[in-house]
Amino acid sequence: LNTININNNNPIISFLDHTAGHQGVMSVEAYKNFLQSIIELSNKNQDINYIYKSKKSISFMKTYFDNPTDSQIIELIEQIRSSNNCWYANDYKLNSYQVCGIADLVISAPMSSVIFESLCGNKKTISYDTTSEYKNFNSILKKVPYLHAYSHVELEKLIRHWVLETDKKY
Repeated sequence: LNTININNNNPIISFLDHTAGHQGVMSVEAYKNFLQSIIELSNKNQDINYIYKSKKSISFMKTYFDNPTDSQIIELIEQIRSSNNCWYANDYKLNSYQVCGIADLVISAPMSSVIFESLCGNKKTISYDTTSEYKNFNSILKKVPYLHAYSHVELEKLIRHWVLETDKKY
């Protein structure tokens, strides 16, 4: 926590993405929704700390998302970076294990190994599939209650459940 200068005892919610675009797990639309949710949540809940970790570096994404339609992704990331209660983990060279380790709640893009890693680390976890692309995908994870959010509204309900309604140790 000292590395990223979080100097309060407020809950920490970590968001970890996945590769987006033609070769990625997330569509560009899903990725935009994912980032917009971080911004909306951080604006609405100033008493929560948010850490965002991208799989790809910001310099890579600037070249990858270089057309006018996709460039909004970079703008959204910059909004997150400039928020008072958000930290961009890549700026601090934190890896996904560190980001999950300091979190009270881990929110991951769907189909990511981060979901399994955070569950194995006994972390409260949400798989956030913003466009319901994997909603009907057959997976053992479908049996885990309170794990899947398919909209921003569902995400807020699950965050409320995990951060406000359950004990620190579950």
